[in-house]
Amino acid sequence: MAILVHKQSGTTSIITADDNILVSGELGYSYATGDSDGGDRLFIGAGGNKSNGYANEVHIIGGQYYIDMLDHPKGVVTPNSAIITDAQGKIDTLTIDNLTFDGNQISATNTSGSIILRPNDPNGYVDVTSTLIKNVVDPVDAQDAATKAYVDAKSSIDVDADVVISGTGILTLGERLELKGGFNLNTTLQDLATGTRVFVHLDSDVTGLNSISIGNVKIEGNTLSTTAGGDLIIDPTPAGNAGKVVIKGDFQVDGTTTTINSTTINVDDKNITLADGAPNAAAADSAGIHVDGANADFYYDASDDGWHSNKDFYAPNVNTSGNITSQTLTGVYVGFDSDFAQKTTDDLTEGSNLYYTTARADSDARYALSASYEGHGSLSYDPVTGNFHMVGTSAAEIRSEFSASGDLTYDSATGTFSIDVEQVYSKANFDSDLADANTDGLPEGTTNLYYTTTRADSDFDDRLATKTSDNLTEGSTNLYFTGERVDDRVYQLLHAGEGIDLNYTDLTDQLTISVELASTHNPGAATFDSQDFIVTAGNVEINTIDCGTY
Repeated sequence: MAILVHKQSGTTSIITADDNILVSGELGYSYATGDSDGGDRLFIGAGGNKSNGYANEVHIIGGQYYIDMLDHPKGVVTPNSAIITDAQGKIDTLTIDNLTFDGNQISATNTSGSIILRPNDPNGYVDVTSTLIKNVVDPVDAQDAATKAYVDAKSSIDVDADVVISGTGILTLGERLELKGGFNLNTTLQDLATGTRVFVHLDSDVTGLNSISIGNVKIEGNTLSTTAGGDLIIDPTPAGNAGKVVIKGDFQVDGTTTTINSTTINVDDKNITLADGAPNAAAADSAGIHVDGANADFYYDASDDGWHSNKDFYAPNVNTSGNITSQTLTGVYVGFDSDFAQKTTDDLTEGSNLYYTTARADSDARYALSASYEGHGSLSYDPVTGNFHMVGTSAAEIRSEFSASGDLTYDSATGTFSIDVEQVYSKANFDSDLADANTDGLPEGTTNLYYTTTRADSDFDDRLATKTSDNLTEGSTNLYFTGERVDDRVYQLLHAGEGIDLNYTDLTDQLTISVELASTHNPGAATFDSQDFIVTAGNVEINTIDCGTY
């Protein structure tokens, strides 16, 4: 038999997300005595988990408290229980404070017995449209309702006006009320089946007004203004086909900023003046044109009294000679450098000077070498393998190169020299003389000069000051170091593995190594939250969910 265990408590009435008791999807039950404040309720964690591992939200989904509220038949109102309507959506009775609703009767349960109908809106009213109110007694106080018979017996009309010329304005039955138009107004009358209708119209030609306000717009004298502040909008076509606002005469804007949101501007003027009224060049400094979005500027700089632009100028349709005519034109041509920087050797057609490749370089280097040797022994070279083979000089060949004469004899078979030391200057004599001498006793020649530190430093500095790596010719095997060659070689050596991507952008010299995110069918990098998983040295285990009390 399987047992489903949830958290439970006999002391905690209400569980919230701030209590940090339930995780998302976990149930908890409170069996504390239930009332409107809590208890006897079933809760569930929802909305995912917070950083501390507990649910972001806690919802009430049931409990004994709600079951006890449903302990009666439908349509029957029972004390301390919920109201449940019957199949027709009805209940038998309903008591609200001192009013009891039973059938089609509303009765008061308080001792005064009064029933008051009072809309919450002070300007509201009780509407009984298409329904008669019967058995109304005659009014007593000023605010009491009156019957038709009572009103017919006391009918009168009290007419008032802004200015009373004469009389009281009270009309009784049989007297006539005349409505006539006044200043800029006219009236029309129409008989109806139920009475008379009078229309009051504003004249189509309104004159003599000092000012007029329509909504938030005011016209006074020759000034059009807004009474609420903010924008004043002139829209010739709020609906329908597009129209235009035509201003005849001069147009002047005295504000700080003029914004034009149209797509096309047509200007008949041949000259546009910027910094109008500037007294001198300094006051007109920085006047020009700014292109938003591109951050492009064409402006006047007073410091050198010239036009400046922070963007390049292009003239793609100049004549075939490529000339631009100007009184004075100063600049630096950078077009080729800019264009060349956008190209690679992929855009360069291979000519007789072939592209550099490792295979070509290796082959050219091998076949550029040869072997030659003079004298004894032998030296050979194989361009296919790039290997040199040398046979050394034999002892007999070496001995055959020596000879002797005079007091010195030589045996080529053994390589032995013999001398009569009694007849020649001996080594002992030479060593003795040499020990008593130094270089001061040896005159300096004109070619092989004595070594001195000063001479060595001077010669080295003179040669080093005039030489750079540009003076060293690049060989065919040990090529110059370049960043491009290293980048290409490194990218060729790297190979993407499972879940690893490589991307090399030659233009920006960027090599990107990235790890793919793991999915159902793609191995890659993944993360595991510490609430539900334990990760140790690459081993992933699911945490045990332990239900308990709170």
